[in-house]
Amino acid sequence: MENNFQNNISNELSVGDIIKIENISYNILGIISFKDADSTWKEYKLKSTSDSSEYWLSIDDNKDASLFTMLSQKPSNFDLYQQTENGIQNVVYSEGDVDVEDGESAGYQEYVYNNSILAVETWDDEIEYSIGKKIDYNSIKIFVKNNEQPNFKSNLTSSTPKEKSNKGCLIITIVAVIIGIIYFATRKDANPIVEYFEKTNSQISLKTSITTPDKNSASIYQLSISEIEPFVKSLIDNLDGEVLNSIEATNTAEAVALNSSNDFCLIYKSTDNEYLAHVCSRKYLYDNLNEPLYHADDSTESFYRGYYTNLLFSEDNYSYKNTHTYYHSYFIYSTNDRYNTYCNSVRQASIARRSSNGGGHGGGGK
Repeated sequence: MENNFQNNISNELSVGDIIKIENISYNILGIISFKDADSTWKEYKLKSTSDSSEYWLSIDDNKDASLFTMLSQKPSNFDLYQQTENGIQNVVYSEGDVDVEDGESAGYQEYVYNNSILAVETWDDEIEYSIGKKIDYNSIKIFVKNNEQPNFKSNLTSSTPKEKSNKGCLIITIVAVIIGIIYFATRKDANPIVEYFEKTNSQISLKTSITTPDKNSASIYQLSISEIEPFVKSLIDNLDGEVLNSIEATNTAEAVALNSSNDFCLIYKSTDNEYLAHVCSRKYLYDNLNEPLYHADDSTESFYRGYYTNLLFSEDNYSYKNTHTYYHSYFIYSTNDRYNTYCNSVRQASIARRSSNGGGHGGGGK
């Protein structure tokens, strides 16, 4: 079902489509077509299918593409950016969930710092800041067109041997998913990552702990390892499907972040050239995200906060019902999704194993 763009994308994308960018899925909520004195481009309002975070995809007629996230205010490191573009942009066309009208105009400036792009738009009633990065145009794929819906009914009512086999596979899959949901629901209050690190392990030793006035705590562990990958995969294996996300930084940071429903771990190389693990509850992150990491460099700090604000904050903000202002104040500039793929395979294997064993927790007996 995935299709790479072959022609001008103005003929390809529409509101309601699901697209993939660097293997992450997004719904298209709205589209704005702009022009200035020299060029035209389109901006697509996106919502991540994994955590409902919103982004903007900008693509010009030369197929230069960038992905942005909105900031709540002017960034504190604004002075580090160098201006590269400015002008007046005019709205030629808009549709979907966008807050502009055809014919509106705004001043715009674009700035760069390292691999980061800062866009500033000055409208009649407000100034908007967004931060992002260049992306590979060819990494953008159409995953589902808004008028293409799987016809599950025809699959379920067919009667040929092959289709009956498919029906059986579908039923097995549904049962496995239900069992998985029931199992993980029973673990909703568990802290599997915290529990794992608290166990005796020759590779793990407690270095220090941080406790806040509200009794939330984070633990810093020293890891006796020579590289991150084997340790991360072993951790994911041992947690047996509890890890929901795991992403690797590919900027100057040597770090991998992962989380369960309730807790979090960042494995990173410190400024002292040691491998450390920052382990805490998601509630601790929610309340203390702006606190500095233990002996971490700036790129690790940025990755750490970007992971949380982009992947976990919106869910936690609903759960903890507070009012923090750092939502979308950080951006994960360069990441690798290979550990997420590994997590998904481990989780599916765990669900299938519990399905074949008749489920996870159960009393039974007469």
